[in-house]
Amino acid sequence: MNKTIQESKSYVYRIRKYIWISLAIFLLSCAAGFYVAQNYPQEIQAYLEEAKTFFTSMQSPTLWGTFLMILQNNVEAMLLVVFMGIFAGLFSLTFLFANGFILGVFASLLYAQGMLPLFFLGIIPHGIIEIPCMFLSAAIGLQIGEAVIKKIFFKRAGLTAEFSEGIKFAVIIIVPALVLAALIETYITPLFIALA
Repeated sequence: MNKTIQESKSYVYRIRKYIWISLAIFLLSCAAGFYVAQNYPQEIQAYLEEAKTFFTSMQSPTLWGTFLMILQNNVEAMLLVVFMGIFAGLFSLTFLFANGFILGVFASLLYAQGMLPLFFLGIIPHGIIEIPCMFLSAAIGLQIGEAVIKKIFFKRAGLTAEFSEGIKFAVIIIVPALVLAALIETYITPLFIALA
């Protein structure tokens, strides 16, 4: 157990550059989403309809069913980001931008209605776990992407080891964290939203 924790800490330290890059891209995307929603409300309607359809599909008649759907969606999305690192990490950038942008749009809409506290109450409980998982997944994808570029253009070895290490970290650390985040989002976040 201690060995796994130590290895995980070392891995996070090694990919720290891409964690910071992921954070920066996400924050810029949030700002972009907020700005676009504030200044081009008509253009954002189609985007909102797609988002509404997606979130509606995540509902289930039971809380357990909702938990399973949230978990499946998050695990599939973040593992896909890791696996797609083989395409030079480009999927990580798209993933971060899309999630940051939609978050910024929703923040803008609730802000315009004077309901910004609702936004934070609906995000923070599970987001304090889920959002860092997002950064970690994207960072792993970018790290693998770097290894791919080095392999193709500089004939450097290490791609297989990099890929294996990233997958191992995702399965051991990110997936269990997403289970906890999905439980919180299903059973606890609604209680916070009710306070708004």
